[in-house]
Amino acid sequence: EGKGQQAEQRKSLLELAQEAGNKEAIELIKQIEALKEKRRALIEEKKKMSRTLHYKMFELQTVNTLIQMGNLGDYKEKSAKVRNLLRQKRNLDFRISTESFSLEDEKEIKRRIKEINKQLDEALRVVKLFRKRELVTKDIEEYTKKIEEERKDINSISDSITAMYDKLKGMLNLRAKRQERERRIAKPAKKPAPLPPEINLESIAVIKKK
Repeated sequence: EGKGQQAEQRKSLLELAQEAGNKEAIELIKQIEALKEKRRALIEEKKKMSRTLHYKMFELQTVNTLIQMGNLGDYKEKSAKVRNLLRQKRNLDFRISTESFSLEDEKEIKRRIKEINKQLDEALRVVKLFRKRELVTKDIEEYTKKIEEERKDINSISDSITAMYDKLKGMLNLRAKRQERERRIAKPAKKPAPLPPEINLESIAVIKKK
């Protein structure tokens, strides 16, 4: 009997449902498997986003370190400087293309343009770092939000699967079967009938005298 119980326990829910011919239970099992597959996909997606989030946080730390070490000042101030330098460069380029200058004046204007380009490259490098920090910070916020949404979805699916399993067990009467097995296991064994009193030679002698 013990081996039979173990074999029954090893049977899958689908096998039990098929043996019972319970179409509703079979359909419920299919729904459970579909939800489990969806949960596995969400878990994998959450893992990928967590790895990306970890990289973004490291990237933000690196950008912040560069800004702090470079003592780069304020983002708005640097952005205004870039706009001013670009305006100066456009004006000088326009003058060279539309006006006539002496050789010395033309050299001076080109020297000023070269200096402006140098300052512009440095200012743009700084502005790009600040913009990079803004973009990475935004990415971190978005990934953190998505991961939290994925976590809620995974938990919701897990709760649904648990509820469906409970319903399935009721359909297949598994709880009642398990309780019955537990009662059989817990039922005390019958006590053996008492043995007749031991008869020895002395007892036989007493009986004969009587």
